[in-house]
Amino acid sequence: MVLALADDKRRLGDKAAKTIVVKNPNKVSRILRTLSLIVTAIAFVAIILVVISSAMKNSGAYKIAVQEIEQNEKIIQSVGEIKGYGFMPTGSINIVNGFGEAQLQIKVIGHERNESIYVYLTKEPEQEWKLIEMY
Repeated sequence: MVLALADDKRRLGDKAAKTIVVKNPNKVSRILRTLSLIVTAIAFVAIILVVISSAMKNSGAYKIAVQEIEQNEKIIQSVGEIKGYGFMPTGSINIVNGFGEAQLQIKVIGHERNESIYVYLTKEPEQEWKLIEMY
């Protein structure tokens, strides 16, 4: 309330300390502040996506799925020679008390064409992931 009524725009602490309040002539424009906030938000989201992608690609379920894809003649005939895999697999990997279930969609980049492969795997405690279904 004191600030709103003061003509010199000084806060109560400024008055007590007898400071002089000066308007900053180098104040950053609102557009520049907004743009920097947007760029920061985009960078944050990009970092989160990279971390999630890396975690999924380093999982045992993803590694087994890729092995099964590379050994599947039907997929190799469909896409041609496999050149690589998409940046970010989608789906979920859940592990509770050693029991696991993974549902992944992996983009296979082939020499002739690209194709999304859906993979379902399960895991028992103290065992490796097992492929249940792939299409």
